[in-house]
Amino acid sequence: MRRMGRAACGKILAGLVVVSGSSLGNAAADEGFRTPSGNIMCYYSSGELRCDVMQMTNRPPPRPSDCEQDWGSAFAVTTRSARGFRICAGDTVAGNYRTLGYGKAWRRDGISCSSAKTGLTCKNRRGAGFQLSRAKQRVF
Repeated sequence: MRRMGRAACGKILAGLVVVSGSSLGNAAADEGFRTPSGNIMCYYSSGELRCDVMQMTNRPPPRPSDCEQDWGSAFAVTTRSARGFRICAGDTVAGNYRTLGYGKAWRRDGISCSSAKTGLTCKNRRGAGFQLSRAKQRVF
């Protein structure tokens, strides 16, 4: 099942965040960033970028039947994925990360993100990714 794989992938990445954050102290912050508003937090590990929207004003799509955890506010893209995706996650990647200022970009291993007052756009070399803001989220 494709969704379960993505949900599991998000669970694994989030587990890495908890482990590395507790054992490496500030080193984990080097792999993450946040938008100036603090509403979007992102963390990169092992070829996957996960971003969480802390507060949304819109309603997410229906929860998949195989998702038993939080749904709708966590997004991911891998270096090889053909499309960005929402993930089912029981945790968050929120952390004390550096701020990616408006008009600035972040790049790692073929994934890039650009920060704007209208939101955050992240994509891989294939053009797969997502656009995130408080009011709207879109995967492509």
